[in-house]
Amino acid sequence: MKSKFYKRIAMVFTTILMFTFITSSQTTISVQISNSLDDTEEVSEDGASDPLGTMDATSSDLEFIEDDGFLQYVGMIFRNVAIPPNANITGAYIQFFSDKALDGGPVTCKFFGGSVANITAPFSEDPFSISILTQTLAKVSWTVPPFGNPGEATEAERSPDISAIIQEIVAITGWASGNNLMIGVENDSDGKVANREAVSYDGNSTQAPILNVTFNTNPIGVNPSRAEFPDLIYPNPTTGKLYIDNPSTDKFSYGIYTITGQLVASRNNITGSTTEVDMSNFTKGVYFVELRSTEKTETHKLILK
Repeated sequence: MKSKFYKRIAMVFTTILMFTFITSSQTTISVQISNSLDDTEEVSEDGASDPLGTMDATSSDLEFIEDDGFLQYVGMIFRNVAIPPNANITGAYIQFFSDKALDGGPVTCKFFGGSVANITAPFSEDPFSISILTQTLAKVSWTVPPFGNPGEATEAERSPDISAIIQEIVAITGWASGNNLMIGVENDSDGKVANREAVSYDGNSTQAPILNVTFNTNPIGVNPSRAEFPDLIYPNPTTGKLYIDNPSTDKFSYGIYTITGQLVASRNNITGSTTEVDMSNFTKGVYFVELRSTEKTETHKLILK
């Protein structure tokens, strides 16, 4: 009885330590557009008054996601983003400021990232400066609510959670704390009913878009020297189906945890060389997969997109 009691006490104490570590290791940064050429628009539809691909870096507003009835891209470069490589992104959004109170019909657009470890130069006036960049696999749709009065920055002017996009960028080889990253916006609907207008750097530099990111760098269960078996879990990122290779010559077990340490799936004493896991119904985001065998325990980060 005493042995079981002490084990339970130890488990409770460990849980408290896990929670304390997670909550104390969170860091939040805010990065505002800081250059006239770092937020811009690109014509993305034939028939506009300007040719396809034309850039407009000096507009006083950023329009989601059409201008004068024609579709466009919006691109934003955020500089000196102090996120360590492979940090675990727990929250991210862009705060916009309303340039004009427009309600109209529904507006649906889609966020993507530039799949580049460091965007060094501002956007060029050369055509297609936004669309020429390779996009991240992660994308996030936004059904944009009506914006408020000019200068307002409320939840209505706030993007959805773009954690998956930031997570993918900071995992790119070559990413370092202080690098620059690009976030783009494009159309994500069949029709063009209305648009929303946010303040650009040229409109008011103090109301330019602000990227807010919350992350931690050493979440519970992750050994900083892990990745001895980097290819045991694949594909990674995954859209649902996941395969786990046996890390040993014996039976093995796995546990899948959320970034807050909650166990969401597990299986013990697996025989064979590979097992399949279906995560199609799981919430998209970052998970940690703990592999256990008689030889050792390994923990790996997994991105579900």
